[in-house]
Amino acid sequence: MLSNYKITPNLGFDEIKFGIDLDSFVEKYGEPEDIDSIHEDEEFSTTVLHYWKDGVSIFFVGTVNPVLAGVETDHPEAELYGEKIMDRTKEDIVSLMKKTGIQSMKLKMKNIPAMAMRRILGFHMKVV
Repeated sequence: MLSNYKITPNLGFDEIKFGIDLDSFVEKYGEPEDIDSIHEDEEFSTTVLHYWKDGVSIFFVGTVNPVLAGVETDHPEAELYGEKIMDRTKEDIVSLMKKTGIQSMKLKMKNIPAMAMRRILGFHMKVV
């Protein structure tokens, strides 16, 4: 599925780009190993496609035509701005982002111990 594990905030993960619709994604990348559906209300739902062998979960939001809004990974080769990021602390990631010119960001990592932080991008990191 993936040729590398390069994260590009607000753009995508390797060749996976944010904004692609669910049907087009599955047609291009194949059926997932597992699917979760999260229905918070009638106007908002999330569908998560799990590709366990690739170490990736893909998040689609929307009720009528869900689009890719985020990616979650625990793959040891995941990198951000050329640096491997697994098992890095939240502070390390914030410092890396600032070093690359991103001064303001919202990180959704509540209740996650620093050394257990293993996911970053798109849905989980919004650069503002």
